Amino acid sequence: MLPEDELEVALRRASMGNETLIIAMVNKAYMEEHENTSARMLELFLEGTRTLLDHLLFVAMDQASYDWCMFRWLNYYRLVTEGVDIASERLYKSDDFMKMMWKRTLFMLAERNYPKMNLK
Repeated sequence: MLPEDELEVALRRASMGNETLIIAMVNKAYMEEHENTSARMLELFLEGTRTLLDHLLFVAMDQASYDWCMFRWLNYYRLVTEGVDIASERLYKSDDFMKMMWKRTLFMLAERNYPKMNLK
């Protein structure tokens, strides 16, 4: 039997018995405090999804979000891309933006076929 890689372990850890899980892509922008408040967007998200945390997989798009997920003991996976900087902001519909969006889409839908998708 082949050893599981980090993504497979993260998917299994976050999934329910029927392989259902919630995937949230996060980056540094979700960790930053917003003007006129000390709240961070991701903390607000966590408050609203607390009952689902065991089945929520955070895909860290950069080092800041990866570190934050590790610190909070969340289910996480660090998405590493070659040739595309996905950590910084990209202009909408630019070549880098489109590459980043395709990488995210391929990760979510095609890379593992997980969970078994029923596209009726």
